[in-house]
Amino acid sequence: KAARSVTRARAVALAALGRRGEAIKQLESLADAFPHDGQTQEALARLLSSGPQPDYRAAVAKWSEVAVRSRPGTPRWLRANYQLARTQLELGQVAAARATISRVAAKSPDFGGAEIKSRFDRLAAEIEQPPKRAGRTTAP
Repeated sequence: KAARSVTRARAVALAALGRRGEAIKQLESLADAFPHDGQTQEALARLLSSGPQPDYRAAVAKWSEVAVRSRPGTPRWLRANYQLARTQLELGQVAAARATISRVAAKSPDFGGAEIKSRFDRLAAEIEQPPKRAGRTTAP
């Protein structure tokens, strides 16, 4: 488990140094070797959905996987669903983002507390009044 943490930390450091492709490969390898390691899966999803050239389609798939494998209502489940909806919005998948937020509301009406609820509320408001984004596509 310690070696896994070191490898994960190394990959995050590589990404911070601008070696994103190498970091993604390391995290993908680690995620494949340890499919039930939520920290690694979440780190990979975070990396896929951020940086100068995010891979939103891969990020949606990974955030969905993290959400499905997490127990509903837990902090990881809430983070994964928030990021899933955020990434869906970045892809222009407005209906899917709304559905993700609705699913969270149905399973965890308090959204895990005021802080995360306010993040979901802001995201829901952004869905209704999306700002113009330079890179947004209208792909499904």
